[in-house]
Amino acid sequence: MDRKRWIAAVAVALLPFSTLAGTATLSWAPVTERTDGTPVTITEYRIYYGTGPETLTAVQPVQGTSYTLEGLSEATWYFAATAVDDAGLESAKSTVVSKKIVGTVVPPPGTPGGLTVQEDARTAYTLVQSADRLVLVPVGTVPAGTPCEDTVVRDANGVVGYLVPRASVEWSGSVRPQVVVAPCSN
Repeated sequence: MDRKRWIAAVAVALLPFSTLAGTATLSWAPVTERTDGTPVTITEYRIYYGTGPETLTAVQPVQGTSYTLEGLSEATWYFAATAVDDAGLESAKSTVVSKKIVGTVVPPPGTPGGLTVQEDARTAYTLVQSADRLVLVPVGTVPAGTPCEDTVVRDANGVVGYLVPRASVEWSGSVRPQVVVAPCSN
């Protein structure tokens, strides 16, 4: 049996904006259960990163649910995260996310290309990693016209959505995840 599957995978996203060149900030919802639904105590998260999506080798152990990597050279960087429990078992890697690092300071935040949430696509989702794919779980709605942040979330099939501000979500239940995406367009 694959012991990595015993811990639910991490759903990781890049935060939308950093004023510092060479940085990438990742955030994720805490892992609280195993794949069978039983509670788990997570002692650390591990961020894997590198310049190729299939060759994530650098490891950064992290306490908490966000981390900023600094000193990244100009390139497209790829990131994934895992959770480690109190027995030392490590989950499978999250879906890989990427960020292009440029050698200059990033301009002030703005909506990429004027993307907003449209009237016909207002559902807000959180991301859950199953054993073999990224699953979108509806958590509420976002008002039409809400500006989308400049972080795109992709899976193997392409764009899943863009991060939207948590404060703009009209929650449909008690779950209030840290990472919320919605389909956005011009």
